[in-house]
Amino acid sequence: MSDVAVLSPELIPAFITKTFNHYFGNYNFLKDKFLQEQTEATEEGWIPVETFEKFNKVAGYIKNLAFRKELIEGLSGGEDYQFDEITFKVRKHPDVVVPESPADYWEACKARTAFFSGFPCDGTMEELITFCERYGRIESVNKRCLPGTNQFDGTLFVIYHKQADLKKALVAKDQFRPEYPIKRLLKSAWQKIHDKEVRELKEKKAKAPPVAKVGNVLKVTGLPANADTFVIKEFFKKFGNCAYVDPDEEGNATVRFSGNGNNIGREALDSAMAFYNGKLNILGEDVKGIEVRVLTEVENAEFWKEYLDNRSQKGGKKSFSQGSTGTPKKAEGANNSFIQKPTTTPKKTEGSNNGVTQKAAGGKTGFEMGKKRSAAPNRTGTPNKVLSKNRSGTPRHELTKNRKRSAGDEGVGMSKTKMKKARRN
Repeated sequence: MSDVAVLSPELIPAFITKTFNHYFGNYNFLKDKFLQEQTEATEEGWIPVETFEKFNKVAGYIKNLAFRKELIEGLSGGEDYQFDEITFKVRKHPDVVVPESPADYWEACKARTAFFSGFPCDGTMEELITFCERYGRIESVNKRCLPGTNQFDGTLFVIYHKQADLKKALVAKDQFRPEYPIKRLLKSAWQKIHDKEVRELKEKKAKAPPVAKVGNVLKVTGLPANADTFVIKEFFKKFGNCAYVDPDEEGNATVRFSGNGNNIGREALDSAMAFYNGKLNILGEDVKGIEVRVLTEVENAEFWKEYLDNRSQKGGKKSFSQGSTGTPKKAEGANNSFIQKPTTTPKKTEGSNNGVTQKAAGGKTGFEMGKKRSAAPNRTGTPNKVLSKNRSGTPRHELTKNRKRSAGDEGVGMSKTKMKKARRN
């Protein structure tokens, strides 16, 4: 039997009533697929009490006939459910309607949620629930823990069943145990304060100047000329947060790990050495002679001086060389897909004055990408564009040149009226 069996007989009825109210209350019922299925299994939604033997909190009281009197007394006092003693079945109370819009219901729950702080970290769940129930029926108690741990941080979110009970809890002055004064806020008020604190902390971190780290940068030597820096980065990412790999022309590379602490790179290297039994086959077993070490004190000081100077010049961006942003450079002869983009402005087509640009390496002109271009020839007489050929190689269409008419051509320099008279003659 579960721990709840230790309750004395006089406490069992209240416990049963509270627990079944929770089961059939909308807060739990909307999330409990099992109860929903059991309710829909019969026309009127009646569920045998024996079904709840699967629920650990009440299983012992249902199975043990010695508690039958207390069980019936507790089941007879429900608000959110009905109990039929003859058939020994329960169902969700017909007057407690399931919300048509769960989203609206959860939003309404926020308006009935209180934030409590000041509890001792050793407070048990039973103590906390008992304290919160002083002001009325509760639907949920959520203990908050320290980040990354299961250690209670002394704060709670409590959803009350009624708005009136929430108001009682917020204005109360009683203490816990009784030496711990408890601070109380509406959750929405707490949320505003919390958001402001988070925003200020982010701004403070953004303004704080970066500092040099120790043991976060590794030196890789003995790399072949065609070393793929992407492979190197992916190798070290298995053992730490590898930020970038910056190779040089002498077969070396600098590998930096990001993080707030020191020796992150050193720990990553130790983990890699232990995992591969001291042999770091970064580029595969066929590539020999690669060695990895942590930067010396002098090397580390020089690295961070250059890094911080360039970061300051870039307005906070972590970039001081072509490969230092985490995007590996394409080494000569390497077979990777990191190709440097053209840095020069595309040239105009020779002999044209229409702004149609040549195709950049690996790119497309605006004409080929579907942008409309004027099909009319320019003033020099050079066609703006010759449309593409079909698969047979025959031109679909070739624009004609706009040849200037000679001074003797008919109609040159004449108005429409004079042109008509000239034609009549």
